[in-house]
Amino acid sequence: MKKRYLCPVCDQELTAKSYCPECRRIRREPVIYEGWLLPNESGSEGALQQAAEERAGSSVRTGNASAAAGKSFKGFKILVILTVLCSAAAALWEPLWEVGKEIVTDIREEFGVGDSWDSAGEALEALETEEDGAEISGNGLEDNYTVLSEEEVRAAGEPCNGHPHYDVDGEEYIARLSRYIGDLWPEETGGFEWQESYNQIYQRGLERYSYYERRAECFLGNGVYYVAACDTATGEVMEVDIGAETEEEFAKAFLLAACALEPDLDRNGVWSETQSLLSAMEGEEYYFGDWGIHEIYLTGGTSYYGSLSCLSQYDKYQ
Repeated sequence: MKKRYLCPVCDQELTAKSYCPECRRIRREPVIYEGWLLPNESGSEGALQQAAEERAGSSVRTGNASAAAGKSFKGFKILVILTVLCSAAAALWEPLWEVGKEIVTDIREEFGVGDSWDSAGEALEALETEEDGAEISGNGLEDNYTVLSEEEVRAAGEPCNGHPHYDVDGEEYIARLSRYIGDLWPEETGGFEWQESYNQIYQRGLERYSYYERRAECFLGNGVYYVAACDTATGEVMEVDIGAETEEEFAKAFLLAACALEPDLDRNGVWSETQSLLSAMEGEEYYFGDWGIHEIYLTGGTSYYGSLSCLSQYDKYQ
């Protein structure tokens, strides 16, 4: 069986260092899935694996004619035993399944497991009381979410616990970064636009994680883009994504993003460190590590992408 690591938010398989290419996030708490195929994948990989296993099995079936006959006799006895066991299991499966469903129903009625929350207040209260209020589906992934509106999250006023927070207000960060962009690329047009917020509470076993995220996106004509993810409830910056088509433009864009988070940084020093980070990535598919108060992820090739996220020890709410 193959062990695979999945994103707890979108179910996408994680790449090296627990990075989700769909959410563009580092996931420290991945969902572990054991099996050859994910539910949303085709059967080609499983078929190939099965064929490989069958070929491996066939190599064992060697020997002279008498040995083959002895193996056939033992195989016949095993087949008879397996047939009897399978028949018994089939006869018992339905009543056992019905009993199991009744037990689960009783537990849910007694403890409220599986009931949906009526409001953001109840959902947030469940975070404190550790009530189990999310219904888990067969694959343990899909029905673990409670979706909240932006209004509900703002009314509650509690920061999410799924991401560390910079001690930087999102609106102020966007304004500062916009000025830096205008100074460096005055000929480029395009400002930041706020997108619809993404607000969920995710249940994993006895743990609950809240993800309140509002993104501001900016796409420039030179191929550079920024995505700033801020807490919907409190407004602090949690992560900044940077993309560019060339290494030189990416280095400049990365410099501006970092300096906008920490305005007191020496730009020459940040530029030198940025060049060192890009050099460390040469010959590799990516670079992942800590840098000051940041956790960074870099990848390059035909285009360049990077992210800056707050390290947990520098979380404003720690």
